[in-house]
Amino acid sequence: MKDFLNSFTTALQFLTIFRIKRDAETDEEILGGASAVFPLIGLLLGLTLFISDKFLSLLLPRSVVDILLLLLLIVATGGLHLDGYADTVDGFAGGSTKEETLKIMKESNIGAFGVCGIFLLLMIKYISLNNLLIETRGAALLIMPVVGRWSIVHLSLLSEYAGNSRGIGAPFTDFVKGREFWLSTLLTGIISIFLLGINGIVVMMFVSVFTFFLKTYSHQKIGGVTGDVLGAVSETSEVLVLLFICAYAG
Repeated sequence: MKDFLNSFTTALQFLTIFRIKRDAETDEEILGGASAVFPLIGLLLGLTLFISDKFLSLLLPRSVVDILLLLLLIVATGGLHLDGYADTVDGFAGGSTKEETLKIMKESNIGAFGVCGIFLLLMIKYISLNNLLIETRGAALLIMPVVGRWSIVHLSLLSEYAGNSRGIGAPFTDFVKGREFWLSTLLTGIISIFLLGINGIVVMMFVSVFTFFLKTYSHQKIGGVTGDVLGAVSETSEVLVLLFICAYAG
C-alpha cells in the first residue's frame, strides 16, 4: 500500500499542478515506475471534468461549458502535454534532420506550426465535445484523459530516448517495462469497459495502433522519442477518443 501511495503521489505531482507533499520522490526509476498508475491520474482528471460539467451546465450554455472544460484540463495539467505537442509539431514539421528537429523542439518559443497545431487540436476537441450525445458525454469526459495518459506508458515501452541530453522523457523510456505497461493497461481496460463496454476495448486498440505509427515515425525522424513526443501522444490520443465516441454514438 505504501508503494502504491508513493507511486500515485509521484504520478499526480508529475502530471498535474496538484501537490500533496513537497518531498515526493522524484528519482528517475521511481518516476518511471509510477507510470503504472497514470490511468488513475487520468481518471482523477476525468472526474474533475465530469463534476465541473454537471455544475457548470446548470449555469451556462453548453458551448461555453465546453470551452471552460478544455481550459480546466489545461490548467490542471499545467499545460504539460500541450506544450510537448506544440514542440513536437514545430520540430517534426520544421526540421529536416535529426539534429535540426531536436534543436527546434528544445526552443522555448512556439513557432507557426506549433501555434496552428494547438489551434487545430483545441478546435477539434471543442467541436467534438459540443457534438457528443448527452448519453455518452459523461463517459467521454471520464475516459478521454485516462486513455491519453495510458498512451504515454504505451509509447514509452515501445521507444528509445532520442534526446542528446537527458530530458523529461528519459525516465519513462528507460524504466517503463512490461510490469508498468500491463498494469496501466489493466487499469485502463477496466475503466474503459465500465464506461463504454466493448467499445472501450475498441477505442484502446484504436489508440494503440496510432501510438505504434507515431513511434515508427518518431524513430525514423529523430531516432526515438522525447518528453515532447510523449506529451504529443497524450494530447492526440484524447482527440482520437473523442472522435471515436462521436463516430460510434452518432
